Amino acid sequence: MLLAVAGPASAAAGDVTEFSAGITAGSAPLGITAGPDGNLWFTEQAGRIGRITPQGAVTEFTTGIGPNATPYRIAAGADGGLWFTDFNGNRVSRIDPGTGTVVQYPLPNGGSGAYDIAAGPGGMWFTQLYGHRIGHVTPAGTITQFPLPGGSAPTGITLGPDGNMWFTEYSGNKIGRITPAGVIDEFPLPAGGSPNFIVAGADGNLWFTEQTGNRIGRITTSGVITEFSAGLTPGSGPTAITRGPDGNVWFTRPGRDGLGRITPAGVITEFSAGITAGGKPAGIVTGSDGNLWFTEVGGHRIGRALGADPVPPPPPVVPAPALPAAPVAAPKPAGAVSKPCDPKERFGGTGCPLRGVGRATVTKPPNGKVVQKLSLKDTGRYTFIYLNRKTGKRLTLRPGSTIRTPAGLRKLPKKFTAPVVQNARPGTLVTLTTLFTRLNFPARPADIVLRVVHKHPDGSLREARLGADGRIIG
Repeated sequence: MLLAVAGPASAAAGDVTEFSAGITAGSAPLGITAGPDGNLWFTEQAGRIGRITPQGAVTEFTTGIGPNATPYRIAAGADGGLWFTDFNGNRVSRIDPGTGTVVQYPLPNGGSGAYDIAAGPGGMWFTQLYGHRIGHVTPAGTITQFPLPGGSAPTGITLGPDGNMWFTEYSGNKIGRITPAGVIDEFPLPAGGSPNFIVAGADGNLWFTEQTGNRIGRITTSGVITEFSAGLTPGSGPTAITRGPDGNVWFTRPGRDGLGRITPAGVITEFSAGITAGGKPAGIVTGSDGNLWFTEVGGHRIGRALGADPVPPPPPVVPAPALPAAPVAAPKPAGAVSKPCDPKERFGGTGCPLRGVGRATVTKPPNGKVVQKLSLKDTGRYTFIYLNRKTGKRLTLRPGSTIRTPAGLRKLPKKFTAPVVQNARPGTLVTLTTLFTRLNFPARPADIVLRVVHKHPDGSLREARLGADGRIIG
């Protein structure tokens, strides 16, 4: 069953659609993350992992997840896998988004209560609610643990803009920071409040929820804490939190069956229309489609909320006065394609969604590599595909190719994987380090072309092609 919630005549940020078809009754979905395949992946406490496409098609996975499994929170790793905590199973596990294969890694200590998980330096970092520890697991499954003071009960964890991991201490009423080497600092909350989950905001600070304090908190990387409660309905119980596609921070309000949004200035707006009573939104994340996706642990559904107000349509065009008829131009030859960019401008022309930043560095096979820097000029989703200019054929990427953005470095795990930047903003700098096989690799660097497909939040598509010299070629 697809529950499509009727909203106002014109769509607006926070408008909700709910999905339940394909989700087993009583599954209690909890954590959710954006996968490398463009889909959303979520945990079901009943012992399953779910996948939902941006169109709402759900697939559930059970093989290899048990026994005694309670999948809790889930996050995408730099290795291309989805990693999740198993609260009752006392382990962290990895599911391959391509095959659904699950590998489990038991924790050294029983009854640890593996809780939240996030990608960070050297692998995945996770919290242990009952074990009062921060854990680290490498892509190979090696686990290292870092103890916290007894009674701290760490819950949420995220990678901070300073390269450290930041976490919440639910019972300790503190925000913690752990370096890649395991050095821990703690910052007490002014008035308690049970901090629950935490995320890095677009403003360079960390934002966190206070579940019992019914507040949203902000902490700078130097440890200065500010709390916000104005505009938040009593009993909201803010829980999960994510960086939104609009530059704000969004969070769930299970106590009031709603969502919330807070601006960098601390202005809070609440949303509940379209969320079925008793749904209890739990996890939340920004998807590859630019919308907010959330779990409903009480309603056994997945919800989608519009992440930003749609771009208004352009004003009507007023016809210009008629001019004398001009000579009819000769028709274009068959197969001609109009170019969206001005190829005469070296670093990007009018209407181009990007510009090249200097020449690419090219190394020929057998150790073929291209390093190219770009500056994105518009908001939206960018997909990068390398081509042979002479043949038009796609160049075969090798695993280990990387894409670096202000959010960090990401490795591409498979051949043919096209690097993608989600939720880009004007001025975003991207560095592609692409490894190639001999297959279709051109003899001349001048024949290497980077095809860039840009999808704007309004759904429109644009395309540009960039040469190895940084020149837009159409």
